Amino acid sequence: MDVEKEQEKIYKLYRSIVKVDDLLTVEEGNRQKVEVGQVREWLTPAEEKILVVKEVERDLFIVVPLTSLLTMLLPLNPPVIHHKKHYYAPLPFWVYARRELLEKHSLVLFELKNKQEVEKIYQFADSKKLKGWGKWTDKFIDLFAKRFADLNTSSLFYHVEVQEYQQEEEYPKFIDLTAFKEALEKIKQMDKEAMLSLAASSIGKSIRGENYLGVIEGGKLYIYPTEDLVAGCVEVKILDKVILRGVADYCIEIELPEGIRAEIEVLEKYLSVESCEESHE
Repeated sequence: MDVEKEQEKIYKLYRSIVKVDDLLTVEEGNRQKVEVGQVREWLTPAEEKILVVKEVERDLFIVVPLTSLLTMLLPLNPPVIHHKKHYYAPLPFWVYARRELLEKHSLVLFELKNKQEVEKIYQFADSKKLKGWGKWTDKFIDLFAKRFADLNTSSLFYHVEVQEYQQEEEYPKFIDLTAFKEALEKIKQMDKEAMLSLAASSIGKSIRGENYLGVIEGGKLYIYPTEDLVAGCVEVKILDKVILRGVADYCIEIELPEGIRAEIEVLEKYLSVESCEESHE
């Protein structure tokens, strides 16, 4: 058998299946609690499988995607899971997944009771490189990784396990929506291309600054500052307008002004997060 030709054939077939990416939802009464060691089926037409390998925080898990298309991963010599008449191999990467999403969009197929086997698969996924395995294997891994990128991003960004910090008296938290509106109006006048529309929503899109990650969802802006800023005083600015000042939690939540949905391009270009000490020097 010509392995490369077989891989090309399998890859093209798989690619044609995943073009249809409808994500099915499990009825609320039939949802199954997530546990480490579960092999679950992600409810898409491609019927991808995932192994839950770790719970890193409450309601946030690490999962390793699995495939039954073993031929595509032959160069990696992966560990193989055998269940009844089926065989599954792990992809060489892992992603974050929220409990809510796993229970809403996947079902349990079976469970690996052997913790060492679960750890072995995690170590494989964590240590293997993504490229350099041959043309069709590399393409297959890349396609798989892109399919799970949204799950990883949304789970990481939307996991708001906010720890409440005592607000220091000299740093009372405030949110100035008037300043927010003024900043957006100023941008609208000075950069018409960036301000594509004030009415459109940028749901689920992420932005990245020098020391923060952010997500816009449902009319709210969620800012995740870098670790060195957490528990310290920060100022969130758009241009020279301070829209929030206070002690930073792991996630800073800002409700966008009513009737205004800032486009992602605008915020990524003009939003900054600074420590209060630095900003007042």
